[in-house]
Amino acid sequence: MTYPNRTVTLILVLLIASIFFETYESRVHKSIKRNELIENFKRLFAPTSEKSFTTWFGNVITPQYIFRPNSLDDLKDIVKNAKINGKKIRCAGRGHSWTSLSNTKDYLVIVNNLSNVTEVTKTDTYGWTITALAGTQIKTMEQALLKNNPPLAFKTMPAPDFFSASGIIAVAAHGGVTAAPSASDLVVKLQMVSGDGELQEFSNEKDPVEFNAAKLNLGEF
Repeated sequence: MTYPNRTVTLILVLLIASIFFETYESRVHKSIKRNELIENFKRLFAPTSEKSFTTWFGNVITPQYIFRPNSLDDLKDIVKNAKINGKKIRCAGRGHSWTSLSNTKDYLVIVNNLSNVTEVTKTDTYGWTITALAGTQIKTMEQALLKNNPPLAFKTMPAPDFFSASGIIAVAAHGGVTAAPSASDLVVKLQMVSGDGELQEFSNEKDPVEFNAAKLNLGEF
């Protein structure tokens, strides 16, 4: 009769050990998951230490947080965070607009670090095109066009070459010739992070009304 008792005891011990290891493994797993969530949150919500932003004209903006994203993923995370917390977002470049388009008490996103010319290419539909990130300065785009074979130039551009691409498009900045189109009229396609944090593409072929609104958005998009 002792053998069955030993067998039962052994089984009980194994069961207890199994429960212990499963519980321990579960705790470790939860701890790892918690650390991952913390790191993701840090990446998701990484404002600068800046308390205010001063424009070229001297206007001082004091948002709750100022962000300077370095990548598309950074920008998506900021937008998603704003949605979760019910915050509005305004954007700024180098602060050369005389208007109050960047004024906000919520989140201010400064796009200067999103600067790069990604492509200069000839298309069947539009001819020569240049693709650049939001914070790319005019002079950077002009240098890329001049280095191209053949060398190229914009039809029109504002005289100061330190304005950013997204800024001159959003306010329909003009050049020095009255007959020339505005900067927003030169755009044939654009991508924008929407309110849900996803990348959306706008073009005249997709929806001309939405495309025109996205181009000359005056900070509303």
